[in-house]
Amino acid sequence: MIRLFVTGSIICASMESIFPGYIVDILCPPARIYEEFSTGRAGSTLEVDMYVPTKKYYGFYIDLKFDRTDSNARSHIQTLAGTDEFDASGVMTNNGIAIPLILYVGKIENNREIEISSTTIRQEHLEAYWSDTFEKRITGITLEAGHYHLILKELEDIEQLNGVPVYFSVKEGTRK
Repeated sequence: MIRLFVTGSIICASMESIFPGYIVDILCPPARIYEEFSTGRAGSTLEVDMYVPTKKYYGFYIDLKFDRTDSNARSHIQTLAGTDEFDASGVMTNNGIAIPLILYVGKIENNREIEISSTTIRQEHLEAYWSDTFEKRITGITLEAGHYHLILKELEDIEQLNGVPVYFSVKEGTRK
């Protein structure tokens, strides 16, 4: 048995083909994406590739950032992000600003791309917040091991997002 620990997902993927016929136990880090996404204008697009080492459920998020020392900035971003309050029936009462998006997920196999999901998202909801970030959940998908191509596209002009640092993140998640 060959046991390797690598920090890059490209290496994780390629090691499986380097040692054909051997049991290769590769300790790969979980897939994770954290990329700045230029928002505010319809058509803004972000494309990223990622490698998923094992079948897992992944959450897809939009992170709205602010300067933690600026209380006005925090208040503005909180208004955009919404709150985590629910009514008596379990429905979130304030989702904040809607950021209409298309999220495309394609799996790359045998030098071609197979569409796994193409979803139009009309409203995200506040998932979490930290000292400088409000995180809005887009969706969640179970992904098999393999290479993936992701495209995130903004559908409408949203002036309120001009000047706001926005990040697209993908990480192992729990079902919601």
